[in-house]
Amino acid sequence: MESHRWNKIPGSDDISIYPIIRKIDTVSSNSFLLASDTSCILLDPGGLAGQTDEIISAIRRKEREGCMLEKILLTHTHIDHSFSLLHNEELRGYAERVYTHPSGAEVLRIGDTGISQAALLGREMNPCTIGTPLSFETGYSPKTGLKEEGIPFADDMPIIAFHTPGHSPDSICYRLGTYLFIGDTLFIGAPGVAGSIGWSKSDCIASLHGLIRVIKDEGITSCLSGHGDPIPASSVITSIGRILDDVERLDTIATITPEWARATATFGDDLMAEMDKTLTIISGRITFISHMLEELEEENEADRIGRIIEIAAIDDLLTRYHDFSEAYRRGEHRDIQLAQKAAQIAGKLDRMIDRGALGAIIDPMLLEHLTGLINDYMTVFRGYQPLATLTACNPDAIFAEAMRSFTGERDPGRLLAAETDEAFMAAMIREMGTIRVVQPRYLTIQSEETPPDVVMDKQRFRRAIQRLIEETAASGCEGMEIAITSPDPRRVIITCSPDRPVLDEQTIRYFKQAFSLTGGTVSEDKERIRITYPS
Repeated sequence: MESHRWNKIPGSDDISIYPIIRKIDTVSSNSFLLASDTSCILLDPGGLAGQTDEIISAIRRKEREGCMLEKILLTHTHIDHSFSLLHNEELRGYAERVYTHPSGAEVLRIGDTGISQAALLGREMNPCTIGTPLSFETGYSPKTGLKEEGIPFADDMPIIAFHTPGHSPDSICYRLGTYLFIGDTLFIGAPGVAGSIGWSKSDCIASLHGLIRVIKDEGITSCLSGHGDPIPASSVITSIGRILDDVERLDTIATITPEWARATATFGDDLMAEMDKTLTIISGRITFISHMLEELEEENEADRIGRIIEIAAIDDLLTRYHDFSEAYRRGEHRDIQLAQKAAQIAGKLDRMIDRGALGAIIDPMLLEHLTGLINDYMTVFRGYQPLATLTACNPDAIFAEAMRSFTGERDPGRLLAAETDEAFMAAMIREMGTIRVVQPRYLTIQSEETPPDVVMDKQRFRRAIQRLIEETAASGCEGMEIAITSPDPRRVIITCSPDRPVLDEQTIRYFKQAFSLTGGTVSEDKERIRITYPS
């Protein structure tokens, strides 16, 4: 099937389809024009002016051939599918011929910015009363388990509408011959989609099972999605199976509101900045090791180390995110789009990192930190909160352990114990990758003689405090004071005070979030971070 031109529908000599296939985004859906000899149908007008112009131009050409636009079908009323219907005067003039579910008709009538996602995507609703809501009065089909309704079109090939709620209450799939128009079915379990206003787990599951029966029993060969390219029916069945597994696991997820999108975008932006810093440290150490090996005329090893991570490709991904983030700050993107971009880039970075190879040459805590950043963001993006494993810990011991990782003596024993050339090379590379960046007296700890244990996530706290030490030292601090106090038997307060204010607003916000995830309550200013824990 070719986009932007008329294609014959399999099984019919008279019916053609004009698809407008777009890349997958939140701006506009695909659109489809269907035409017989005498009548034309528009399915999903979409949300872009240029796309609307193409639709209207194709409709006018058909009208000159005696083929008139009779119906507009909506797979659902999300604004990326319906915006052009609401805002283009020519399409709006066909409001009496619009078919959708009654709940979708109500969304359009009252201008519901929540279910339509207009508020989330920063787009205006222009309320519209449509003339032909589908009733689905015949009830559930015993064959598919879905409510069905026929829509007259061509004598030899009517359109069958299937009510498939879940992604939204008004979601509908349409069958025409061996084609099935499935709207946003393939995205209903996706992060940043599942949990949208009107989303329902139980409806998703029932609709997905019903669609599998439709595809198998109705002889469907191709599924035309609301976003992206048409997909063979067999591949869609496989995809639906995976989506069902995902949806089954989605319990108590957050509702995707504009407020959720703003908080998630901010969280993602802060974590992407921290990922950038962490990957810069990792890349710097890889480059240093490779250079040192070249100096030792170990060119093969230098080349192998240099190829462990794709530094140029990682830099390109981070630059693309930075450019998108800057455009967001200029008002060119919405909160949900920045949140989605952060998830996209984080996922690609996750797949690019060879943790096994890297773990053999650099500090494992760096990899643990990077993995934690990615996992925390993807957890939040899916609508959940990152978990904290709370146990009673001695904070003095954690600070001592953190400083040892920065200032501990090198261990020549690993080199001396190597029994083969390969083992010696591996030990030498590991030593090169262990870089001491903080002076031994950097931390000054003031605490009670026997401070009480603190209830916290020890691993998260150690990662956060190590990054705070590293960040402040790299920013020009010569020391940091740690005060551990217990104002009463139920609380312990840990105050981290660098010797000068060096952290910018975003970095402070990141550390506030990082220490909050350790189980503490955080207060901060430019001079100190104070965390209160239960004891």
